[in-house]
Amino acid sequence: MARFIVGPNDWNFRDAYQQASDGDTLELEDNTRVDLGSSVFQINKSLEIVGQMTAAKDLTCYIDGAIAVTNQAQVTLRRIIFRAEIDRVMLSVDNASLKLSQVIIYNGYQDAMTKVSIWANDADVTATASIFKAISSDTGSTLKLSHSHLDLG
Repeated sequence: MARFIVGPNDWNFRDAYQQASDGDTLELEDNTRVDLGSSVFQINKSLEIVGQMTAAKDLTCYIDGAIAVTNQAQVTLRRIIFRAEIDRVMLSVDNASLKLSQVIIYNGYQDAMTKVSIWANDADVTATASIFKAISSDTGSTLKLSHSHLDLG
């Protein structure tokens, strides 16, 4: 199991993902911001994506954009602020599993038609010590599940 350090002097996120295999870890250095752009980033490998913490235990690693986990992948996101300003689902999990630990998920798009942060279909989703923040609670739900299992620890 390999570990890829993602940061300004090491791997960029996309290249690290391409080189990674099932069971590998992509570790974001302190103060790293990964910009996934406007398209949905597809993850179909079983990986752990983890952010380093400061000595004061602050979260300083960001992923901006949308991710889709598919193909029976088992993905763990840990110690990351996942944010976007998009009018779409931020994390979709289809026939796969997603574990969140110490993750903040925030969509700051003011006029979004949907406020779904996580959409799961035939999936397992586990979230511990994580925060889901929506701009407005009257425009939709934060989580949507279909034939899926959700565990909020």
